Amino acid sequence: MSTKSRYFPNNSSTLSKVQDPRAELIHCLTAIVNGAPPQKPWSGKFLGLYSGPTSIAYLFLHLTKTHPDLIIEGKNGKEWCEAYLDCGSDEIAIDEGKRMGIKNGYLAWRSVKAALTKDINMVQEMLDGVNKLHESIGEGENELFDGRAGTLALLRVVRFWVPEAKGTVDEVMKMLIRHIITHRPCTWYDGSEFLGSAHGVVGTVLQVVLSDRSFAGELEGALEEVLDQQQEDGNWYIKMEKSDKGGYVQWCHGSPGVVIGLVRMRHCFPGLKDRLDSAIEKGRKNVWEKGVLIKEPCLCHGISGNMLALEGDQREHLMSFATRERVQEGIKDGSVVEANDDRYGLLFGEPGRAWAWMVLDSGQDLGFPAYSTEA
Repeated sequence: MSTKSRYFPNNSSTLSKVQDPRAELIHCLTAIVNGAPPQKPWSGKFLGLYSGPTSIAYLFLHLTKTHPDLIIEGKNGKEWCEAYLDCGSDEIAIDEGKRMGIKNGYLAWRSVKAALTKDINMVQEMLDGVNKLHESIGEGENELFDGRAGTLALLRVVRFWVPEAKGTVDEVMKMLIRHIITHRPCTWYDGSEFLGSAHGVVGTVLQVVLSDRSFAGELEGALEEVLDQQQEDGNWYIKMEKSDKGGYVQWCHGSPGVVIGLVRMRHCFPGLKDRLDSAIEKGRKNVWEKGVLIKEPCLCHGISGNMLALEGDQREHLMSFATRERVQEGIKDGSVVEANDDRYGLLFGEPGRAWAWMVLDSGQDLGFPAYSTEA
């Protein structure tokens, strides 16, 4: 492991401000539409809300809500959303026996398309796909990226934007939730039970209770196990009941993703209020001290995601390290590690940075996309 620190020291007594968050947002959005313009055929991968044109369409879908009048290169958010939905994702065949979740291109495209068009037939097409995949994939495929928990996040997109479909969507959600609860623990990769947001207990519990709070009682014990695993410095290990040398402070593994999840589902577990409040406070301290990461800002492994674990002026302070000028200076002098892949994917690239600026500029607490969002 490299001895180089993963983060910049964050010991300033004065909180930094960002001069113009709107300008930063516009820069990111402009970079996206010029660097990865909507085109058919699309030159990259189709990975649902994780990466690819549907993930960019999802960003612009939310821009229609936060900045409906913002024009980027001659188009508004709705027009860009339509353009990125027309890049060939609709031609992806449902691949029965393969994984489902936020990376599933077939389901993700239909969720965003239904959200934009309010087309009930598109909703039904997506629900039919969910049913087919649920019956054909492995019983243990239940995490966020590739499993049933991630499918719950996609279904919430539809439920929010197409409220008249709520009844039928809720029934499919219940089917998935009952399966997830029955087939705990949720294991991933090497058969281990992971703890955090992307592949672990926190991410799975969060998707369940945001989709149907009535199941919270059946998962309270699982959440208590997570709280028991918090380290003295406020962070969490990657796997349940196992220590590791990672020390990661990022959304994917570590305190930022856990804190974002705990904050979002705190109201679902009133019996754990004091423990949750204490864990959140300790976790935020860890994010504040070690979360200004040297990686080029992104949602999954960077400042853009970590700031969503904080509140108010602390969010803006973290994003002061993510301005265009500061990042470019850091890349030039070697203090910032430049991203070398997936530059235009939502979780690892420019769209995720745009999401963070969208949150900061609008003042709307949108949550972490496809994780702690209602939509």
